[in-house]
Amino acid sequence: MWIALFSQTGSEIFNIATRLMRAPDIIITNNLDRSTWHPGIETLKSTLIVSVHKDLMDLMMHLPNDGLVTLHGYLRILPEAIVERFEVINGHPGDIVKYPELKGKDPQAKAIELGLPSTGVVLHKAVAEVDAGEILKYQARNIYAGTNTEQLILDLKAIQLDLWCELLRERL
Repeated sequence: MWIALFSQTGSEIFNIATRLMRAPDIIITNNLDRSTWHPGIETLKSTLIVSVHKDLMDLMMHLPNDGLVTLHGYLRILPEAIVERFEVINGHPGDIVKYPELKGKDPQAKAIELGLPSTGVVLHKAVAEVDAGEILKYQARNIYAGTNTEQLILDLKAIQLDLWCELLRERL
């Protein structure tokens, strides 16, 4: 069973599902504002669950524990009970392998502000702390002179989509 969580638009889940030609079995979001969702997210043949974080975590404790849980901009730390019960994988658009200061929110903007020569994308096992856990997939990208935050965000999204598809083909 594949369970995917998002807090923002769900566009990454939609793009992965489209590329893999396989949707998550369950999509969970704590984003109660449906007008901000990717327009295709509700067209996926998935069970869609919308609620606040605490209620979603309670619900997850009743799901079969043989599932793979993927986090796609899910902006909450999962409780220890969840990360111990499931294999939970998070995608992060910042090279936390070389630059731990890129953990947390807005790593692309941080990389530009710090004048870093490179950044990257990491898929890692989630633990009950921000952007920590065993690195599963990683790809670096140079930051060239004149690169702005918006361009870096787009470039890292493309890399992250490739890494997610590679990982999910291996695991599903």
